[in-house]
Amino acid sequence: MPVLADDLEEDTRVLLEISTPINGESAEWRTRVTGRVSKPSAEVWVVVRPLETRDFWVQPKTTLQANGEWETMIYLGGKGRSHIGKVFDLRAIANPVDSLQEGLVFPGWPRAEMKSDVIRVARR
Repeated sequence: MPVLADDLEEDTRVLLEISTPINGESAEWRTRVTGRVSKPSAEVWVVVRPLETRDFWVQPKTTLQANGEWETMIYLGGKGRSHIGKVFDLRAIANPVDSLQEGLVFPGWPRAEMKSDVIRVARR
């Protein structure tokens, strides 16, 4: 079987995923989010969007390991009971175009080199 030129090219795209929580799960006020990025030198952030607002909240910066695995603890609304049952979208972004810091609010997902799929969770 012949080897195609495409088979020899290295995939240089940055791949980014959220491993936990899983889409459709319920989650606590403070939730651990984990994932992988194919570029261990990437700067990875998680952004949360409460479905009942138009705001996108930057979460605490992730801790990235040499193998590309990352994790952070995010906030799903406030500590009280008023956010129980509310739905939130989560997305990881790698190498943002704009400088990010915890607590910044955007009108949409921040621009970045790579974005994970959106994960939807409900606050328990």
